[in-house]
Amino acid sequence: MRKDSGWLITGLVAMILFCGLGVSVLTQATWLQTLDNGGLNAVHPLIDSSRTQVMALIAQLASPPMDIVWSVIIAVVVWRGFHEQLTAIWLLVVLFSGDAVAFVFKEIVRRPRPALKVIPDSGFSFPSGHVFGAAIVALAISFILIPRIKEQEIQFVVGLLTVIWLSLVVFSRIYLRAHYPSDTAGSLLLALAWWACMELGWHKYQSHIHLPQFRSQRKVG
Repeated sequence: MRKDSGWLITGLVAMILFCGLGVSVLTQATWLQTLDNGGLNAVHPLIDSSRTQVMALIAQLASPPMDIVWSVIIAVVVWRGFHEQLTAIWLLVVLFSGDAVAFVFKEIVRRPRPALKVIPDSGFSFPSGHVFGAAIVALAISFILIPRIKEQEIQFVVGLLTVIWLSLVVFSRIYLRAHYPSDTAGSLLLALAWWACMELGWHKYQSHIHLPQFRSQRKVG
């Protein structure tokens, strides 16, 4: 019950912040434009050909199709390694349904991408699909894989690498001028809100059919 209340509060706060950010984008709030342009201008001096190649590779590895690949790999590990078939299926449902939700918000907001893109990109800007998918994968690693690793040192290393990877994905999208900083922040908030929503739904399903609590083992709150 305490775990459910933790996820409920987390999800509500994340969704309220996401909606507030979305409204600011739609209304072209001055404070948000100032922050976004300041972020893009701060990164601009770092642009060169070698960094662009690295950032483009990171963006490719974090593309929505690749996020599906990473999620399938995690699901297979959970299915075959820990014999938790329902958990594996649940993870894939979270990603696919979450991608659909992120796409709907993109179509609602229809924010143009920043000008002067470093490499060509298409579609709308808010929220970032790359960052959303990478965040879902990071949450899966944090709340599904890491708690099932016995050695604390390995847990720490995997957790640290996950944070670094997600940070690089966020930075790459801003560096390549594919997104404003607020697009990436919105994606992180939406991913957290969607994960919390799906966690609550799963816990409700478990209690309804009296399944053992074998889903996410790490507590929130």
